[in-house]
Amino acid sequence: MATKENMVRRKDIDGVGRQQFISIHFHHYKFGTIEGREVVIPVYNPSRSSTKIEQNQMTGRDILYSLYNLYDEMNKPDCPYTNQEMIRDWCVLNMHPYHLQGLHYLMKEAGEPYKEGIERYGTIDVGDFIKSLGALYNQFRFYLALEELKRGKGEIAYNLSNEGRLSAGYPYFNIYKHNDDPVDSDDNNNQTGKSKSLPSDFNRVFVKRVKRDIEDLEDLLIGGFPNYTMTVHRIPGSNKIGFLAEVNSVFEVAWYALARLVVMDEEEVDANSLVRPRICKACGRVMNVEGSRQEYCLSSECQRVRKRKNRQDCDARKRQAEQKD
Repeated sequence: MATKENMVRRKDIDGVGRQQFISIHFHHYKFGTIEGREVVIPVYNPSRSSTKIEQNQMTGRDILYSLYNLYDEMNKPDCPYTNQEMIRDWCVLNMHPYHLQGLHYLMKEAGEPYKEGIERYGTIDVGDFIKSLGALYNQFRFYLALEELKRGKGEIAYNLSNEGRLSAGYPYFNIYKHNDDPVDSDDNNNQTGKSKSLPSDFNRVFVKRVKRDIEDLEDLLIGGFPNYTMTVHRIPGSNKIGFLAEVNSVFEVAWYALARLVVMDEEEVDANSLVRPRICKACGRVMNVEGSRQEYCLSSECQRVRKRKNRQDCDARKRQAEQKD
C-alpha cells in the first residue's frame, strides 16, 4: 500500500477554469537514449520518498510563463547547458510534464513492483518535448507581439523571426520590414538571436505598417491553437455543472491558459485588476507587470540595465538641450 508521503492526490491549479489537475514531482531524473533518441527518465523510489506532490501551487499562467522562459533560454545560441539538463532542471523545480493520469493510477499502489513501469511510463522524449515547447513558445510570443503593437510598440514583432539554436520564430512580420529600415543591434537585449532596436520615430512607422492588417494577424494567431477536449463535469467546490478542458500534461495546461489570455477582453482585465504579461526588455523573460509602464523585470541585473538606460537617456536629453541653447 502507498504511504502517506507517496500518495498522489488531485488538486486545483488556478488559471485552468478550475480544472482539476494532477501535479507530480520527482526529486531525481537520469539521462539515457532509446533507439538513438535522447530521453530524461524519472527516478522513482517510494521507500525513499523520491516522489511527492508539488506543494507550492502553480497557476496555469505560472506554467505558461515558466515554459516560455525555459525555451527562450534553450534557444539562445550561447546556451551553456544540454537539452537534457535544461529539461531535467525544469522538471525538478516545477513538476513532471506528461502522462499525469496514467502515473497517478500507477502511483496509487506505490509499491516496488511498479517502479519500472512508472519510470518507463514517465520517460520524457527530449525531441518531442522540445517540439511541443517550441510550438507553445512561438504562439505565446506571437500573442505578445500583437499585444505590444496595440500599445504602439513594435520591437517584439520586428524581431519575431529571429534565428535561435533550436528554431526561428514566426515570419509573419517580415513582409513589413524594408532593407533600409533604420534599426540597430540592441546591446542591452539578451533575447534569442540578434535583436534589433527600433528608434522611436521608426517604431511609429513600423507599427503603422502592421496595424492595417492587425485583424488578419489575429486570425493567424487564432488558427494556431490546438483543439481541446471539453467534457461536462461537476465543478470542484460548487454544486454547478459546467464544461472543463481535459488536461493530461503541462503543455495542455499552458495552451489553455494562453487561450484564456487571448479571449480575455479589456473589461475583464479591468474588472479583475489584471495586467497582461510582457517581455522584459533586458533579459527577454516573460513577466507579470505591476504597472502599465513597467518594461523590465525585478531581477537585480535587469534593474541595473534599466537604471543605466535611464541615465543614458537623461544624458542624451541634456546634450540635446545644450545644443539648442
